[in-house]
Amino acid sequence: MVSFRRIKRVTVPMEYIKRQHGRLYFRKRREDDSSKFHFCSLDLYDKPKNVGKAIQKVGVILANLEKGIEPISARTTINKLRLTGSVSLDRLSVIENHIYPYFGKFKPAEINPAIIEDYVEDLFGRNAEGKLQAKEDTITKHLQALQALLRTVMGELYKVKTPAYEKIIFERLPPLNLDKIDHVANFLLDKKYIPVYWFMVYTAVDIMDVVHLKWGNLKRVGKGNQLWLDAVRRKTQRKIRIPICTELEEILNTIPRQLNPNDRVFPDINNKATSTYLCRRFKKAGLEGYGAKYLRRFVGMHFTKQGYSKRLTGLMLAHAEDSTQTDKYCDIEDDTLLEAFSSIRRVVNDS
Repeated sequence: MVSFRRIKRVTVPMEYIKRQHGRLYFRKRREDDSSKFHFCSLDLYDKPKNVGKAIQKVGVILANLEKGIEPISARTTINKLRLTGSVSLDRLSVIENHIYPYFGKFKPAEINPAIIEDYVEDLFGRNAEGKLQAKEDTITKHLQALQALLRTVMGELYKVKTPAYEKIIFERLPPLNLDKIDHVANFLLDKKYIPVYWFMVYTAVDIMDVVHLKWGNLKRVGKGNQLWLDAVRRKTQRKIRIPICTELEEILNTIPRQLNPNDRVFPDINNKATSTYLCRRFKKAGLEGYGAKYLRRFVGMHFTKQGYSKRLTGLMLAHAEDSTQTDKYCDIEDDTLLEAFSSIRRVVNDS
């Protein structure tokens, strides 16, 4: 770990580099004010290999100072790190919509393989065998953005280690319908997942948002005393506002309500277990390859059938502003195409 602080005034006005108490210290006079200094300390733990790495980092810091680049403290949380120079809009979008919300409260030195693996799981979940899965180009893009941020503190040689995962081959399966959804419900043998499943069917909320749902997110508003879900989607940081239908409200009434609004509605589940369980239940029901994402797609296609625009559908599903995911949820079904083009035949025949 590297830490920095500015010294406004020092009793011994000198520059130095020294090793003491398992750390490497150096102090350099500031170019803009000779009465002030940059002070830097690096962990060594008295290991010879760490000494060489620390000296290399000092060299990087000194080179940056020559370029006018101010050092950034490793005690700074990730949501305060910023990329310099020309940054693509795509990378900025990943950082603002994914990296900051998930990693923002961590310090750079706290990022480890376990945290990275949890992040990949939150994005893509696990397959029916319980193995971590991910879409290769997406996860590469995300981890490269995280790596670029961390390099502003940890140096240009710092690398984020990608966890082992199964590649997701996106062969989009036919959309779900109500019959299939009811059929899968018959295979939900673990009672704690039944309300979770129907909550996702009626609201199209992601697994990670259902897992973190709190009683304070469910509020009654207006003269009709309508129950609403008010939350923020963790993946995109966009607002979720969904009216709770009577059928879902009846299901929620079977769950003992806690007085503390910060208590979770489903305290006995987590993202990994829920994702794996649902994938296995779909497979058991004869729908191998399906999972929670297809419940969101079912709702998206329902909105399309009702005539809602792609923009409104994206807002209702809390997609990121520049997301192309809405396109996948707004496919036209074969039955709709048959009906539409059959109408042309009828017009021609009647003319």
